[in-house]
Amino acid sequence: IEYLTEEEINKLIIGKVKQQRQDRTRDMFLFCCFTGLSYADLAKLSYEELKQTPNGAWWISSIRQKTKVPFTVKLLPVAKAILEKYRIPANRFNRLFPENPGKVFPVASLKSSDVCLKHIARQCGITKNLKFHMARHTFATTLSLMNGIPLETVSKMLGHKYTTTTQIYAKVTNQMIDNAISRIEDQIGERFQCPTLKEETSAEKATFCGSDASRFATSISETQSNRLSHCLFKIVVCCSSSRGDNSTRRCKFRLQSAAYCRPKL
Repeated sequence: IEYLTEEEINKLIIGKVKQQRQDRTRDMFLFCCFTGLSYADLAKLSYEELKQTPNGAWWISSIRQKTKVPFTVKLLPVAKAILEKYRIPANRFNRLFPENPGKVFPVASLKSSDVCLKHIARQCGITKNLKFHMARHTFATTLSLMNGIPLETVSKMLGHKYTTTTQIYAKVTNQMIDNAISRIEDQIGERFQCPTLKEETSAEKATFCGSDASRFATSISETQSNRLSHCLFKIVVCCSSSRGDNSTRRCKFRLQSAAYCRPKL
């Protein structure tokens, strides 16, 4: 399962596209990136499912078409900007599809959108095979989990019945691990003291770097040399004792080399 990184999302936002149809498809894809909606839920989204709180925040409160599970998600600034853009009738017009006053967006078919996304990705410098459902993965991983949102909360926003379903979408990345460790460092602060190592005296360093180090290196070298000789001897005996059967020779070679050439440090 693939998703877009923050860098790729920005490329998609600022990239230049050639056609109005591509611009509309990009907006629909980005709206799903910042809300976690699937294509089916985007296509059926109506103004009745948009709620505004007294402080001016917009929310989507709906039921997933696939699982019939209720979900709620708050609109981020990018999603709000796209919503306001398509309140303008000129932006809503799509000659290929009839006007539907009850729906929020003029959404093309999924097949047409996926074909269009391939052209958009190429024009915006994105090498991934862009498909509409990747927007949902991007919301779960890049925008939610990478920013510290708990898996249970992401599951509720995506409208999943079980958190195990969310784990398929949510990929643990090195960036997420780094963010988690950084939060641990911030929380524990200096409550734990680091152990201090005993410093060697100059006399101890000189002793090891002299005769002791030399004897240690010589011992290691002799041991490895003896093992190598023993290994070669066994291989020669194995090959010379076979009666010309190549498969038998190869089998004995593997058995003897595995038994006698394995490092025993």
